[in-house]
Amino acid sequence: MSTGCASSRALCPREGGRAWSEVRSEHFRLQTNLSPEVAAKSAAELEKLRRAVLLAWGPDFNPPGSLDIVLLRNTSELWEWDQKELFNQAENQQHYASAWLWVHYLINMHTERFDEFQTRLARAEAPRRAFEASFQGVNDLRGELRTYLTSGRSSFLTLPLPPVSTEVKVRELESAEVHVNRGLLFLRAPSELTREQRQEKARAELAQALAEDPNNVSAALLATQLSTNPAEHLARARELVKAHPEDGRAWDLLAEQLNGQSDVKTQEQARESAARLMPHDSRVLANLAQHYSMTLQPEKGLPVAKRAVELSPGSPFALAIQAALFSQVNRCPEAIAFQRRAVDMAHEAYSSAFRKELRDWLQRYVEQCAKSTARPTP
Repeated sequence: MSTGCASSRALCPREGGRAWSEVRSEHFRLQTNLSPEVAAKSAAELEKLRRAVLLAWGPDFNPPGSLDIVLLRNTSELWEWDQKELFNQAENQQHYASAWLWVHYLINMHTERFDEFQTRLARAEAPRRAFEASFQGVNDLRGELRTYLTSGRSSFLTLPLPPVSTEVKVRELESAEVHVNRGLLFLRAPSELTREQRQEKARAELAQALAEDPNNVSAALLATQLSTNPAEHLARARELVKAHPEDGRAWDLLAEQLNGQSDVKTQEQARESAARLMPHDSRVLANLAQHYSMTLQPEKGLPVAKRAVELSPGSPFALAIQAALFSQVNRCPEAIAFQRRAVDMAHEAYSSAFRKELRDWLQRYVEQCAKSTARPTP
């Protein structure tokens, strides 16, 4: 079967490509075809960069959470300053400094164009094309940058970097997982392909992944994005938790596929297992808290919702779940406060229907609170 694996980029190991590995640090999970040594160093550098960026909010600001990254060795399609595959320490420092200087300059001197550039990137446009479209008509950016640097408009502040954990765990990825990563790249990475072409290539990668490992959790998750067959997904999820009881993603998938089913007890067990195995995943915890809310178990739900909000304080979903649980235990002021936060955090990226639902629930809590305070004291 042709899977697209013979492409010139990110080859599959079984077809002559490099072995892929997963590198986990405290806040990042890299899946990459870089050598394990370079991948581990990259994860450590990302941890340092993250900590440096967070200094803008103060030396003690260090929120929890992690980010998944696919990092490819082949850089043939990147821009001029990204064409070197590896950097030594001095080159890394120069690279980072140059990047931050460009950001500083473009934000201050070409604010609207830089906003447009970011919007285009968010829409998954190819970076080079997005840049050229956003800055069309601007002449000699490099010359302007040199003037900006030497004019004294920019200033530099040196701060000590707080301690950063550079401990990483490395494991080699199975071939099925590589195919899944390639499928996700076809779906998400900037490309000239149409939506139908992206899905066709992703389905080919999925078919190969399932052929190599029918019980691969990553492949099962990709399948839910490419197929609308609830019965098939539920059956696969049941097999996954038997084959991989230690993988929280399998339990989470089973819980999701049980939505709307009558087996509430099994769904609760799946939600609880997912949360136990993925204690730092705000979405998983919020889903468990929502289950407790829907089954009228606020005493169980409130601590779970509290942790979900701590992990993702800007999540309107987590905030709304905590508001609902506060309402169930008649803590009216807290319910209103958290629902207001949920409304504030639901920006334009969320659907208008979801934002309206949040506003409607806020109104309900306000009315309930007014009724409770109007009752005469016995």
